[in-house]
Amino acid sequence: MPHPAQADTSRDYGAAAPSAPAALPAGGCRPAVLRLDLTAFRNHRTTRIEAGPAPVVLSGGNGAGKTNVL
Repeated sequence: MPHPAQADTSRDYGAAAPSAPAALPAGGCRPAVLRLDLTAFRNHRTTRIEAGPAPVVLSGGNGAGKTNVL
């Protein structure tokens, strides 16, 4: 029997089973953000983030502006 802190509680909250992936939009491509440019936004004077096929990871110290990008 699992420890109470490790027990699966999804049934307690009525979590639904995972659904099938959403259908692709017309044209068959998933929307994607390829580049993000921030100018004078919160603590970003000018910031450019370019995305490729790999996941983008934001890292930095406190107050660096990671959450502002989200």
